[in-house]
Amino acid sequence: MNMLLKGHICFSKTAQELKTLENGWVVCENGVSKGVFTEIPDRYSTFPVFDYGDNIIIPGLCDLHVHAPQYAIRGLGLDLELLDWLNTYVYAIESKYAQLDYAVKPYESFVNDLTRGATTRAAVFATMHLSSTVLLMEMLEKSGLVTFVGKVSMDRNSPDYLREENAQTAYDSAKSWIDRTICFENTKPIITPRFIPACSDELMSKLKELQMEYKLPVQSHLSENKREIEWVRELCPDVESYAEAYNQFGLFGGEGTPAIMAHCIWSAGSEEKLLKDNNVYVAHCPQSNMNLSSGIAPIRRFMRNGIKAGLGSDIAGGCHFTGVFPYKKYYPSEQKKK
Repeated sequence: MNMLLKGHICFSKTAQELKTLENGWVVCENGVSKGVFTEIPDRYSTFPVFDYGDNIIIPGLCDLHVHAPQYAIRGLGLDLELLDWLNTYVYAIESKYAQLDYAVKPYESFVNDLTRGATTRAAVFATMHLSSTVLLMEMLEKSGLVTFVGKVSMDRNSPDYLREENAQTAYDSAKSWIDRTICFENTKPIITPRFIPACSDELMSKLKELQMEYKLPVQSHLSENKREIEWVRELCPDVESYAEAYNQFGLFGGEGTPAIMAHCIWSAGSEEKLLKDNNVYVAHCPQSNMNLSSGIAPIRRFMRNGIKAGLGSDIAGGCHFTGVFPYKKYYPSEQKKK
């Protein structure tokens, strides 16, 4: 798609520098931004114009951590901390996505509202269910958004109705899901162990096999809640940190294995060093961190120390996307240049 956008443009040149340009132009050629200009370069002069007047134009936002199946329960049960909230509300709603007929309506709502907001790229958790995860990815592929979507893997410490039979079954299901979706253009699979407490050592090893075979990135949760961290210490007594519980299986960043870890509220010392050394992306979810009383992540320190961080809505721990805009008000008709 080729087009010119006109308006007051605001964008960041670096992590420390914000730039604004009044009455500027953004050039989009074949769906890719070619830059911001004070005047239209001659080679783009035939592109159609969208004039937004005095409105501000910003780059699309990236949601680094969002749970699509939880969209139906956003704002529910926020009197509980993480583990009790998962057991009381989250696992019950996610189990419903085993029924493909049920999944259609909430996933349509999720994709439609995400498309209408300021988010243009997202890293998404689905559920452990193959068919409904493929359905979600098909919807996102049609939306035009650029996304990574994970079929969640979990084989322990979760209800019988939301747990893979064993590690091999989880591997087989994940491999089938990848084979069905890796061909999509804008929506790609991402390896998604739910978190260490829900994944056996055997399952983590199997997921590493898939990661190596398909060269896929990884997403999961890290050091969100103090009770969760104590639980990981009990389950993994031979590792130094929660991060090392992932790293021992080669699923914590590093060359050829990009990884996103959500929250990282209580990451410090050797865990923080491992985040930096392995070039792991931290998904900072401030609203969720407050809603579930998890704590305050040291994002300023992370960024000062060279750890990459971005924002996540973490629905349904967070309650909303970045904003939903009425099309008629903010999306004027195409205006050809004179």
